[in-house]
Amino acid sequence: MKKFLTLVTAAVIGVGIALSAPVKNVVGAKQSHVESETGWQNPYVTDGLVAMWDGEWNAGFGTHDPDAVVWKDLVGDNDMDVAESSVFGNNYLLNAANTDGAVSQRFANDARTVEVVMRVGGYYMYYNCPFIVVNCIDRHSYRGIGKRYEGFTNGLLEYYVRTTEWRGTTTFNASFYLGGLWRDLNTYFNGEARTVIDTTHKLSYEITNNATYVHAGQYAVEFYTIRLYNRALTEEEVQYNYAVDAERFGL
Repeated sequence: MKKFLTLVTAAVIGVGIALSAPVKNVVGAKQSHVESETGWQNPYVTDGLVAMWDGEWNAGFGTHDPDAVVWKDLVGDNDMDVAESSVFGNNYLLNAANTDGAVSQRFANDARTVEVVMRVGGYYMYYNCPFIVVNCIDRHSYRGIGKRYEGFTNGLLEYYVRTTEWRGTTTFNASFYLGGLWRDLNTYFNGEARTVIDTTHKLSYEITNNATYVHAGQYAVEFYTIRLYNRALTEEEVQYNYAVDAERFGL
């Protein structure tokens, strides 16, 4: 892992992403400074970052509250109300099965990229559900992350794009960019680029909220961190964020 993080950091420097003063690890590196009054700095790529919810920093910059009933948006103003059935661990929100774990006031309509670190508590076969809903593309489709037929999907309801095979219950990182239906799609799973497997127009799920929200289907879900960007990230930026996630959450 140390060798991998070193290579990623070197790649980031090579493409001209600015870092702060010398640091001992990836979490200490800053792509660009977003600093609070308390001195906390966001370790992730911040160019185009329009919303961020984090299980460790759930109550504000560098702050954790295990009893929080609001999940703070660290870079915007779209806080999520936490369901009574959901609880915060040390660095994640535990979303109880078959519930909306946290719901904001509105869609993140300017978001195009979704990045998440999460763990699903059980093994899906054919059961489908969205895990994160960001915004609507049209009445048939939305941007987000879901699950169907052993593949992660980006853009669900009647239409979806199945982008990567996925099995198991370990914690993972996923990064999805969806510019529009059937086009401009980038997918990374644990830092590795994936290609589209197939598409369909079979009815799969009904959106019930006009807001950004997180959801657990048949099994409980742990959400460690969620980031929304208003643009596509470069491969180097995706790798940079993944390296930070890998160090923070032991991926």
